[in-house]
Amino acid sequence: SESYINNLNAPLGEKARNYLQKRGFNETIINNFYLGYSGNTKSNQHLVSTLLKEGFSIDDFVDVGLIKKNDDKNLVFFFQNRIMFPILNNSGKTIAFGGRVLGEGQPKYLNSPETSLFLKSKQLFGIFNAKKLLHKKSFIICEGYTDVICLHSHGYPAVASLGTALGDNQIETIFSVVDEAFLVFDGDIAGKNATDRVFHKYLPKLKLKKKLKFVFLPDNHDPEEFIKVHGLEEFENLLGKAVGAFDMLWSQGQKLIRKNEPESYAYSWNYLRTKVNTIEDNNIKLAYRD
Repeated sequence: SESYINNLNAPLGEKARNYLQKRGFNETIINNFYLGYSGNTKSNQHLVSTLLKEGFSIDDFVDVGLIKKNDDKNLVFFFQNRIMFPILNNSGKTIAFGGRVLGEGQPKYLNSPETSLFLKSKQLFGIFNAKKLLHKKSFIICEGYTDVICLHSHGYPAVASLGTALGDNQIETIFSVVDEAFLVFDGDIAGKNATDRVFHKYLPKLKLKKKLKFVFLPDNHDPEEFIKVHGLEEFENLLGKAVGAFDMLWSQGQKLIRKNEPESYAYSWNYLRTKVNTIEDNNIKLAYRD
């Protein structure tokens, strides 16, 4: 992580610094999230030679995802020409990286491969920084690194789910630090589908005094874009209109009802009963039945 930070501040990091500046990331934000730049082949070779002198091996670099083998079995650097986002655990230790390519190129975002320390389904980008802002503003769950950083810069504790649907372990981590969180995924079709998947995963795990609310962004916006276009006041208004689990479930049941199709009412009620029966907490299940 230190090497990537040095790259960002060196002459070779000029384009990366300009990119971050255009995104509105000031020096404080860059420092708070330990943002860096992976550099080019030469800077990566310097990083590897330095680590070799410190006693690490090539196999170590492969294991943690700094280096990979290509189709010809040659070793190549995993991250090149990318803005580097360190992924910190709850204690603030770097356990992996996310990298965003500078300019054109695919994939746009690249995560470290999973290791014994880094399991995507158990980690949340931004959780260490989010704990510094608890109880000041609403706790936000979003999709992207830059969304987390943008929200953090506006005082929101925010985390992202590292490209996976939000899992049970991640939800447990969130509810270990807050009692209420707002899911604000992107407003496009993929984001709405991801929101739906999270709801179905969350519903059986409903707990007393723990609330996950769902926010739907308009016009295909992500949270960063929405705030830039509409401002913080409108974002707060959206949070105020967030939908709880009961209303989400009822809405989905209503969508099954068709005009002039009486049997669709039966489908709807059957769907609702089936979903309610998946709720593990008996008190909440009974309340939903009532």
